[in-house]
Amino acid sequence: MLKVIGLWINTLVDQQLPVPQELVGVLPSEVRTRLVDYLASGLPLVGYRGCSWCRFACGIDSSKMGSWDLTDGIWVWPEGLAHYVEAHRIVLPDEFITHAMSGRAKQRPTALKTTQATTRNIGCVGARLDGCLQ
Repeated sequence: MLKVIGLWINTLVDQQLPVPQELVGVLPSEVRTRLVDYLASGLPLVGYRGCSWCRFACGIDSSKMGSWDLTDGIWVWPEGLAHYVEAHRIVLPDEFITHAMSGRAKQRPTALKTTQATTRNIGCVGARLDGCLQ
């Protein structure tokens, strides 16, 4: 199963996902740069019929936030996650940073189950990965 990172709260009653503003923190510039590059070079996994939007309301065009989920074969994240790390200085969990810095080659998962029964929580309308995400 793929591990999910970079999904944000959608409403104030959502208790399961974080608010990205609460994840702002300090990273060494070299680590942040490598992390942004890693996130931006993820493999396309699932495309959606609309683009995400920046939860910091910084004015970036939604097309630059993307409409894909990207993966490295272990983790899955929304295409715009690199923007949050670079522009808004969010810090991702140590487990992900260690993995991203390891130099392990990205690979596509071999099998995924998908369903169109629900909508993703990143501002896009489309199919949601179910049964393959933790």
